[in-house]
Amino acid sequence: LAFGLVLTAATMAFVIIAEDVLGGGRMAVFDIAFATALQDASTPVWQRFFVLVSWLGQGWVLAILAVLVAVVLLVRGQTELAIAWLAAQAGGGLLNRALKETFERTRPDFADPVLASASWSFPSGHAMGTFILCGLGCYILARETRSWTVGAVAVTAGVAWCVVMAFSRLYLGVHYASDVTAGIVAGAAWVAVCASRVEVLLRRTAVSAFARR
Repeated sequence: LAFGLVLTAATMAFVIIAEDVLGGGRMAVFDIAFATALQDASTPVWQRFFVLVSWLGQGWVLAILAVLVAVVLLVRGQTELAIAWLAAQAGGGLLNRALKETFERTRPDFADPVLASASWSFPSGHAMGTFILCGLGCYILARETRSWTVGAVAVTAGVAWCVVMAFSRLYLGVHYASDVTAGIVAGAAWVAVCASRVEVLLRRTAVSAFARR
């Protein structure tokens, strides 16, 4: 039920953002004003810092982290969970690409071609990919430890990192505010889908194992 509510809310939020941006509404106007103001206030020191942060959100970096987590799960004998984890990460990347191709929003005019990838701007791949990695990572950690303290710390750290990653894309001028917001809510929707699916699969496996005894 909780995952269903998250999925519904995130999907509705994404649709609202997409419609406003494509229709040139208030959010689209805010995007340009905020991006321009942020670029005017940027400094070389912070630019270098956020370049490093943004580098950690690249697809290949997230892929390496995903594989490392899968290896840990395999070592612990949790093969099904490891496969589901990798499938969720790969599926999130494909979903982001499909959404980009659907909306085909161009990058901000002042985006540095070296920092901006050749893909479309909406939704942000860095924001979405990071949220999926952190969101599902927190879910697995909380599920395995069954500790509210560990879960709370993991969620707090994950959310903080996602916010920093999203802001780095804004500061570098390669995304609009609605791009990273849409990336986060799309990531939240995908996390809800994957987590609910994992729960169903693991419970079916547990029931089957119990029935064979």
